[in-house]
Amino acid sequence: MTTLAAFSGALTAGLLGRHDAGCGAADLAAAPAFDAAAVVEPAEVGPGLWAFTRSSADGEVRVWCVYNPSTRPASFRLPGTGARFYRGGVRTSTDPDGGIRYHLTPYGYVWISFSVVLPG
Repeated sequence: MTTLAAFSGALTAGLLGRHDAGCGAADLAAAPAFDAAAVVEPAEVGPGLWAFTRSSADGEVRVWCVYNPSTRPASFRLPGTGARFYRGGVRTSTDPDGGIRYHLTPYGYVWISFSVVLPG
């Protein structure tokens, strides 16, 4: 069984590898969340999903990672607007209340941050 720590390490290595190979402005904006002083915390986003956040030491930058370890599609919401997608694949839809719902395929994952984080 894969542990959350092993999962986090594997995906972090993939994201950081992209920095080494050349990256866009969005990737550079997330870099403080991958500093050695960054804080990693588990997050609850929905049943059956694995999620955690990486936050810069000053709390200014937060990147979410959400993984669907099942054979079925899954959806979730996150508290933010102005999404930046870094890695993985996700579809979006609008809920009746105007919120954004993110949809992952089986075994899908996404790294995402927001320009504005809402209380949640």
